[in-house]
Amino acid sequence: MKKLATALIVLFVMQMNAQEKNIFTKSVQLQEFIPFVVNNYKKKIDSIKTRHVTFLIPVDNPDEVTEKSIILKQGFRLLSDRLSEDDTVSIVAYSSINGEVLEPTSPKELKKILYALDNIEKSVSEKFKDGIQLGYDLANKNFNSNGINSVVIIRDTNTGKKVASLKQKKAKRPRNNAVLLTLISLAPEVLKILKE
Repeated sequence: MKKLATALIVLFVMQMNAQEKNIFTKSVQLQEFIPFVVNNYKKKIDSIKTRHVTFLIPVDNPDEVTEKSIILKQGFRLLSDRLSEDDTVSIVAYSSINGEVLEPTSPKELKKILYALDNIEKSVSEKFKDGIQLGYDLANKNFNSNGINSVVIIRDTNTGKKVASLKQKKAKRPRNNAVLLTLISLAPEVLKILKE
């Protein structure tokens, strides 16, 4: 409960700082990412203001190809079609890996974006303690005073649970193997006693 309260306070403070520079924050569940792109980024090429969007994506196991990575890639393909060449997107990872995955890039450079999503661990050159704070710091750093600046936090309710269960499985394996090895090594002795 204390961690939740602390996280809410940190998000509130970050949003207050972001509002000073007019950085809009939006949050979306991972499963709703594609409809979110459709509803929030209309296909208008003649937009007067450019956009800079910083996406915060949850990362639990970067090597695993999952439904999550498929949804993200499809969403960014759609976004590439809906934003102009003058707009920029950047991607920051949070959860088990915290770092900048993609520096501000034109959404038309789709191969570069998809490569970054496929190779998150390689793309993050420096790891940080808090990916969400990093996302806001980078949004402030890359702020375009003549454009529309926003941070989109993509949430996945399973991310924390998956990381915790992976840690538990790794912690349990050696102990289970040790018990099994002990039983196997004692088996001849037990059989010997039973025969006598």
